[in-house]
Amino acid sequence: MRGPLSNLFPNLHHFSARLEVLRTREATHELLRLRTWRLEGFNNKSV
Repeated sequence: MRGPLSNLFPNLHHFSARLEVLRTREATHELLRLRTWRLEGFNNKSV
């Protein structure tokens, strides 16, 4: 490891915060994807 140990903690906080934002954003997109109605199963319906 290069650099002072005191530099490690701010970097850990920075990247942990970024990962939290990305994971939250990914979970939101997945939830929206699952809740989106796409007219699946309606193409073979007879009127």
